[in-house]
Amino acid sequence: MSWISVLDNPEGILRIYRNSPPSLRGVRIREFSMSRSGPTMRLLIGLSKFPDNPPMKWWREGFNRVLLDLHFVEVDDFSFTRFSPVSFCDFEMSKEGTVRFSAKSDSMDLHGVAYAAYVARISAYADTSTQRSP
Repeated sequence: MSWISVLDNPEGILRIYRNSPPSLRGVRIREFSMSRSGPTMRLLIGLSKFPDNPPMKWWREGFNRVLLDLHFVEVDDFSFTRFSPVSFCDFEMSKEGTVRFSAKSDSMDLHGVAYAAYVARISAYADTSTQRSP
């Protein structure tokens, strides 16, 4: 099962990536937050692959990186034991009744279970740095 099938609203990703969603391997966790309302967890993920045919606005602006704002609802059984300001990881999601998610690398260790997951926003920006930074 692809990670995209776990989402309540995969349409935006499928539209931008022409039905061929990117891998969540080697992504960068740019931001992480928890809200006790729900509880809800938010992850802002820098994807490692830019779409081959991005939206015209992204093309005109010279954007070359995609940010995926993922929200996890009714988070339960959550563990977060390691985080670095530059956190590249392999992010995984699966669904068997509930959504299970994890991010593991030398710089990050996060696991949890949620009732649902959805894309709150997809955006892009221009990365002019020379270092690896999805």
